[in-house]
Amino acid sequence: MEKVRVGLWGVCRAGWTMHRKEVARFSDILEIAGCCDIIPERMEKFCEEVPGCKAYPNIDDMLAAEDIDVISIATRSPDHVAHAIKALESGKYVFAEKPIGINYAEVLKLKAAADAHPGKLMCRQN
Repeated sequence: MEKVRVGLWGVCRAGWTMHRKEVARFSDILEIAGCCDIIPERMEKFCEEVPGCKAYPNIDDMLAAEDIDVISIATRSPDHVAHAIKALESGKYVFAEKPIGINYAEVLKLKAAADAHPGKLMCRQN
């Protein structure tokens, strides 16, 4: 069985600790294949510690990568909606970190994007 290949968008606290550990917990079906972060050194260190992980300094490159199946959003909370929508619009499956929106209007934007891409959005509520 082929593993689902995860692209981790954001490798700070949530990405480095929570998302990484959750993917590792299901290593029989999931693997981190790539990551993107605004701090290049943090991204490079993450890839050193995660075998097979490729650093993507440009998010558009990770979103276009054919060897990434799902984008796990672990960026700053105010960016979750915009980043989830961008990933959905790229055609990827999206695993959105909480909060899924800062306010109700943002959640409605995310819902509209999810409705336009049925079955592609999953929300993480730890």
